[in-house]
Amino acid sequence: MSDLQHGTSAADPLSLLAAIMLLALIAPLATIIPAWRASRAQPMVSLQYE
Repeated sequence: MSDLQHGTSAADPLSLLAAIMLLALIAPLATIIPAWRASRAQPMVSLQYE
């Protein structure tokens, strides 16, 4: 794994902050988008296909 770091230490504050910010942006989108799509579906139409 150390070969993949390209000169950064394991406790590099900038890298840790970047990873935290990336996860903080992606995690809400990963939950909001499917919930938004599910809320737009008509329950009776979905039940007719089953």
